[in-house]
Amino acid sequence: MKRITRLVRLAGPLLATAGLCACNGTVTVNLTDTPVDGATSVVIDFTGIVLHSTAGKTTTINFSSPQQIDLLQLQNGATQALLQNESVPSGSYDWMQLKVLATANTNGQSYITLNTGAQYPLYVPAASQSALTISTPFSVGQSGTTSLIIEFNLRQSVTSTDGQNYTLVPAMHLTNQSQMGTFTATVDLAGLATQQLGDAPERRRREPDRFPTDAL
Repeated sequence: MKRITRLVRLAGPLLATAGLCACNGTVTVNLTDTPVDGATSVVIDFTGIVLHSTAGKTTTINFSSPQQIDLLQLQNGATQALLQNESVPSGSYDWMQLKVLATANTNGQSYITLNTGAQYPLYVPAASQSALTISTPFSVGQSGTTSLIIEFNLRQSVTSTDGQNYTLVPAMHLTNQSQMGTFTATVDLAGLATQQLGDAPERRRREPDRFPTDAL
C-alpha cells in the first residue's frame, strides 16, 4: 500500500464565548502544511465549513466558489486563509466539519500530482464522510480572540492500493493555538564539551598507576 506523507494545518482565530445570548462573533481559518514525499502537489477543493454548537444549532458557511488549495505550497510556517472574519453565533461548539469536493473518478476537484507528473483525483469514500468532522470543543464569543489549529496527517489521510486510485480519509486534530508556544535555547558547546570530557588528562596525571611498572 502506497502512503503519502503530509501534515496539514488549519488555523483559525475564534472569538471567546460567554453566555447564551443571541450575539455574533467572527471566525478566521487559515491553512498551513509541511513537506510530503512522492508528490509535487496535494490539492484539496474546499467548499465550506459547518459549525455545530453544544445547544444543537448548526451554522453552515458555504464559499461563493470552491477554494482549491495546494497544501504543498504551505510549508515552513506559510499559511493561506480559508475563511476570514466570518460572522457566526457566539457560544460553545462541539464539532467542526470541512466541506470538500472529492468524488471518485472526477477531474477538476481534489487531486494529487506525483513526482512522475501523473495526476489522479482524490476522493472521499461515502462510508468515510464522517472523517471530515473534528469532534473537539471550541468557543466563539463577542470579544477576545482564540486561534485554532487543525492539523491533517496526510500519511494517514491519503492512501492508494494500486498507485492510480487515491482515497482521502482525513485524519485531523484540533488544538488551541493560544495554548501553544515557542522557546529559544542557547547551548554552550564549549561548556558541554567540558562536562562530557572533563579534565581527563589532569586526572590521569594525578591518579597513581594501577599497575606499577616494577610489577610487570
